[in-house]
Amino acid sequence: MAITHFPRTIGTERSIHFMKAWLQILRLPAVFTAMADIFAGFILSHQSLQPVNQFLLLLGSSSCLYLAGMVLNDYFDRELDAIERPERPIPSGRISASTALLAGFLLLIVGTGLALLAGPTSAIMAGILAFFVVSYDALTKGSWLGPINMGLCRGLNLLLGASAGNAFVEIFAQPQLMAAFAMGTYIAGVTLFARDESHEVPGQLSTSTKISLIGGVLGVAAGLGLLCAMFASSPDAAGNPQTAWFVILLIGFSAIRRMLMAIRTPSPQIIQSTVKLLLFSYVICSGVVVHWSTNNPWLSFGTVALLIPAMLLGRLIRLT
Repeated sequence: MAITHFPRTIGTERSIHFMKAWLQILRLPAVFTAMADIFAGFILSHQSLQPVNQFLLLLGSSSCLYLAGMVLNDYFDRELDAIERPERPIPSGRISASTALLAGFLLLIVGTGLALLAGPTSAIMAGILAFFVVSYDALTKGSWLGPINMGLCRGLNLLLGASAGNAFVEIFAQPQLMAAFAMGTYIAGVTLFARDESHEVPGQLSTSTKISLIGGVLGVAAGLGLLCAMFASSPDAAGNPQTAWFVILLIGFSAIRRMLMAIRTPSPQIIQSTVKLLLFSYVICSGVVVHWSTNNPWLSFGTVALLIPAMLLGRLIRLT
């Protein structure tokens, strides 16, 4: 009996390893942070999730574009990963470089196609976002333009959510434009902070590493400050700005405290765990934006609920 089932057991194990490799290269837990952008952008411009078909199309579009960025990131980093992260799917041989490249561009095509079904304006926004996703992975990631590029991707992703049924010029209206700028600044700070997360950070930090870490703190603080400024600049919003300020200040205190602790006692593990906290906090910030805009607890809780699958999957798969 054991001999009869042995080939089937081998096949099952291969399938599990295959699925695990793709979950790793996609960094699936992090896609829920991109979904939070669509929730925020769509609700800021529509005050609800209606029309729901357009919302779901943009949610799928954003997810595909984000996952494409994750796969292409590993494709363009494959030579460096062979030295620093040989356990990753491409350098370990579990996924070939050509397969990853094909999957990345297929996801870009599907993401843009879903946006086209939501409307021509959404398709234009998705195309612009796809361009900057590829430019980050292929060109700017290792430079000082990298954090700015990544922040721009996040801001455009939020504006993609605001694009449904709107003319192109209406996408860049307030308050979604301010929200996109604030959230993009926050992510630029996170990206700058995470630049050296995979390196062995010595006890005596190099000047460039210090600049990256401190710049990351300033970027996150600036993004949260811009959100507070947005709450103050639109007193006619449905939500309570005082409540929004309070939650953002709590997030800022927790996030910046952790970042400063990571600077004081740096290590790859501490920096990676801090980045994970910052990404999860990003989802809460999106929920606060939704609360401030609508004062609808179901919409704000629904946005924050994206943390549940992100945290559950985050126990099995790394976000970064």
